[in-house]
Parts: sequence; structure tokens; C-alpha cells
Amino acid sequence: MCVKAKETRKEIVGRFMVHLHFHPFVCQPRGAQALKSVEEVNHDLKETWKAQVEEMHNLCLQYGESWAWEYLWKNWYHPDKYPIWARAVCDEIPIINSNSIVESVWSVLKKNYLRQHHRPKFEFLIDIIMNQYLPNNIGQVNQHRHLTGPVKPSWYILFHVLH
Repeated sequence: MCVKAKETRKEIVGRFMVHLHFHPFVCQPRGAQALKSVEEVNHDLKETWKAQVEEMHNLCLQYGESWAWEYLWKNWYHPDKYPIWARAVCDEIPIINSNSIVESVWSVLKKNYLRQHHRPKFEFLIDIIMNQYLPNNIGQVNQHRHLTGPVKPSWYILFHVLH
């Protein structure tokens, strides 16, 4: 980024990361009365974009970082660019870093299942995944479903309303 002061850069990047990780399903109030129509959600998303743009612009203005704001506007906050990266306006499945999911699965496999095997053969790895890893995950999901019962969380209901 084109900001020399480390503390200012840290604050601008931190605010950007808050905007990046915003998602309307996560930020909804709990309970059935919190459900909104598709029109209300779309309106809220547009308002969120405006608020995030204004917030970032004011932060850059406060620190006198016009170059940073120009970069952020052209590459991230412009109405043409924002839907590409912002979860707030994604009307399909949220944008995620898919590599982090793969890394997480691999980390669990190495830590919990492959401790004694530094270079497992492909067939052995598939056997571990099919006969140990997946059955354990299925068991955890079933336990969670059993504990939560038939009541669905508000984000789940809203997800189905939008689609």
C-alpha cells in the first residue's frame, strides 16, 4: 500500500479487513423476528456499501492519505469492483478463501491421523480420509444436529429466503 506511516497503514488495512469479512448473515440480529425480505436485504446491502465507502474515505481523509484513498477507490470500493470482493453484496454463496479450507483439512489430517506417517502413499491417505476422517466428521455433524434439534438458526432461514 502507498502509506508510509506503519500505524496509519495498520489502521487502514485493519478497517479494510473488517469490511472484507462483513457478511449480512453473520451480522443479523437473532430470532425469527429478525428475518427480512429479499428487498430489505438488498437495500441493506446497498446501505452497507455506502457506509463502508464513507467510513474508509473519512479514515483516509483524517490521516491525509489521498493516495491510499485513490488506490482503494479504484481497486476495491468503486461500484464496479466492490461486488467482486465484498461479501456484503454477494447474492450467492459468500466469497471465501478456498485455499484456507484445504489447508485446514490438511492440517487436521496431519495432526490427528498422519502423525506417524511423514510421507504417506496416496492409497493410504485415501483410506484414512474415507474410513476415519469422514466418518468422524459425519458423527460430529449428526451430534450437532441432534443437540440443536429442529430449530434452524436465523442465518440459515435467511439463506433459504434469499435463494
